[in-house]
Amino acid sequence: MGSVNDETRDAIKSAFAADPRRLVEALGLTVDEKKSKRGNGRALWVYDGAEDDASLQINGKPGMEGLCHRYGDGWSGDCFELVRRYRPGDSFKTRAEFVASVYGVPLDEPKREPRKASAVLADTSYPVPGIDGAIIAIHRRQDLEGGGKRMWWEREDGTHGLPEGVTLASIPLWRHWEIAEYPQKAIIVCEGEKDADVCAEHGLLAVGTYGAEALPGSDAIAPLVGRKVFLWPDNDAPGRTHMDAIASAIAQAGGECSVFDWQDAPPKAGASDFFAAGHTVDDLRAIAKAAKTWEPPNTDPGAEELAAAVNAVSYTDQEMPGARPIDQHAEKIIDLVEARRNLPRKLYGMRTGWPTLDWHFLGLKDQGLVLICAESGAGKTTIGRHILFATADAIVRENLGTRILVYVLEGGTEQFLRYYAGWKYGVPLRLLEPGGARDTDEYWTDRLAEAYSEFPTLPIDICTDLRDANRIMWDIERRAQEAPIEGVLLDNVQRLTYEGGNLWQNNKRSADKALDIADRYRFPFVALSQVNRDNKGVVSARYGPEWWDNATAVFVAERGESGDRREERMQSNKTTLYNMKGRYTRTCCRPLVLIGDRETGRLYEEASAPHIPQRAPLGGASEWPGND
Repeated sequence: MGSVNDETRDAIKSAFAADPRRLVEALGLTVDEKKSKRGNGRALWVYDGAEDDASLQINGKPGMEGLCHRYGDGWSGDCFELVRRYRPGDSFKTRAEFVASVYGVPLDEPKREPRKASAVLADTSYPVPGIDGAIIAIHRRQDLEGGGKRMWWEREDGTHGLPEGVTLASIPLWRHWEIAEYPQKAIIVCEGEKDADVCAEHGLLAVGTYGAEALPGSDAIAPLVGRKVFLWPDNDAPGRTHMDAIASAIAQAGGECSVFDWQDAPPKAGASDFFAAGHTVDDLRAIAKAAKTWEPPNTDPGAEELAAAVNAVSYTDQEMPGARPIDQHAEKIIDLVEARRNLPRKLYGMRTGWPTLDWHFLGLKDQGLVLICAESGAGKTTIGRHILFATADAIVRENLGTRILVYVLEGGTEQFLRYYAGWKYGVPLRLLEPGGARDTDEYWTDRLAEAYSEFPTLPIDICTDLRDANRIMWDIERRAQEAPIEGVLLDNVQRLTYEGGNLWQNNKRSADKALDIADRYRFPFVALSQVNRDNKGVVSARYGPEWWDNATAVFVAERGESGDRREERMQSNKTTLYNMKGRYTRTCCRPLVLIGDRETGRLYEEASAPHIPQRAPLGGASEWPGND
């Protein structure tokens, strides 16, 4: 490539100032289109990583054309500094060449020694498919004479940059589609598609990142969790830093990995260089056998001294927690078992209103942390409302004097009155929509009056102004200490927010706290959660396994019939509730088939349901109203 003199540098800056979007998209960043239209549309607002409100501004004020500013950390810079922010390993010359290639600005050839540009030895395209097989974007790589290389992203139509809404972090790993095909094989993570392809040619299961500057996001990392994983860094500082970041992300998601150490690797060498040098798979097996499990670096220089001081303290005369002989536990255990055994056979605590499930568990009082999972739109909020209404009805009917705490993180509060009127008094939902007053006769006027009169007296406390997980947990504990609580309903865990820390640690901490609260105060903590479904139909809790693993009772709701297309399933009013695990039960409850009444939104057990068609015509006026 040519040199970058002052004239060329100014030309690049001018091109960026005139059209910053081209460089933003080439870097794989996402524009906040709505925010960018504000004012006179002069400024371009860009999301700087995973944030709800775009904080990176380009072309902000008159006189700042071509300049970038990130609100929050005060960072500012031109187009070259912008590239360095997201590609910190590149030299200035490499950054300038990259920006010039985006805008088609020719670089001057050095006048001292004019020479021909490096010949392209290989030009390779890597079309990256999503889980559904559709191509997300194409990663181009050119290997140049002399050992150099060029890489960039393209759309399917050949234009530079990633498609709108796609970021580098959101793109799945190269060759990710093979992970599920070989569930028993160890996975090798390489830097770059070329290295992953070479490993695959030697019969190994390998995936590739898209360069040292591209850190995969949580969705890309998720398939590695729970598998035997080896990281193969390129033999240079950026390569090792890159794999350290991936190892940390795997650990945060609950997995672990080991790191290959190719002792006599040439500088910058990776997997393809290993096999090109004549090494074999057997040689690699020896390296794998010696590979050490990755551990986070010790950032506390005084940790060893502190550990030594702690170990020097004698605890023989102190009362410390820990393992004790069973006879010291036996009295408490026997008392609990006897107390439970002598209770009359009836329902205790929260319940669903569906006899088969309620009598299987005898109510949810002792179930601890209860997780109800479903795909988005499959009816988990509807199930949550049934638990809420059935429990509130039991509290009033049995004069229990307890209350239910509900933390609404989505959906608003109007839903409770609309669906309570339908659940308790059979009021059709259409009568509570615009035009409903015209169609309400004397009978339904009386039923609505009863619902309006009873609704404010329900033993339900609703919170809509908290999303922070720590504050919600604190509020639940405060209420539990002030008055008896029948149970808690949280809708839903994906809407929880946190201050600081990483997502995996925060989710783990909040799931631990929820279980601790449920066990300490002896009431069920019911949490609703969305699920992911892979291309083989396997369901897993979204945001990792923390809440699923902590839950002592888990239910998964499936809408419609197995084998139906998603749009068909979402139109069906048949829901099957599967019990995956439970506490104090010999077996899980059998699958419970529920039929929804489209008029009222209420779910009935199939055996006792009135005659209701299970599916409305697609797009018809009688769509099932229970979708989240």
